[in-house]
Amino acid sequence: FKQNKYRRIVLNASAICILFIVVNTRGLIDMSPYMASGYYNLGLLNYEYGDIENAARELRKALVYNRTNADIHSSLGNIYYSYKDYNSAEKAYKKALTFDSRHTITRNNIGRIHFIQGNYNDALNEYGIVLELDPDLPQVHKNLGDLYRATGDIPDSIKEYLKAIELNKGYMDAYKGLAELYED
Repeated sequence: FKQNKYRRIVLNASAICILFIVVNTRGLIDMSPYMASGYYNLGLLNYEYGDIENAARELRKALVYNRTNADIHSSLGNIYYSYKDYNSAEKAYKKALTFDSRHTITRNNIGRIHFIQGNYNDALNEYGIVLELDPDLPQVHKNLGDLYRATGDIPDSIKEYLKAIELNKGYMDAYKGLAELYED
């Protein structure tokens, strides 16, 4: 209980600081794009602390001030994804891509949804686009390792897990995927 109370105090203090910054000389809240940034950051803070409901609320507020920000839409997609609402997550991710088609994390997340739903070809297509945009993104290599493992392509699975580890030495999910291959 104390920890949650402390988080609320910190997040409320952050909100007050953000609102203070955007108050204009007449004492009215300015309807500026900076509001979107403030609400977006509060949403990310809430998400990081596990307060998914408030994170979603803050991100929706951010969209009121900036509907064309790919990061906001992608973050909302992450929230839906965490609830396993893959249809809503994919919709939010695709909305993000309408504003930034090169958003690699978003594309990677769409690929992950396809993988979870068993649509391996669609997942592979998304991962391929991500690799064209950013061949050094460890998450896509780990996800390719998962995909190849699911389809029985063990040599490529090993190669992708090792590539993910090479790019991020501390990537525990890639180590776990590799270990599970050897357990099977």
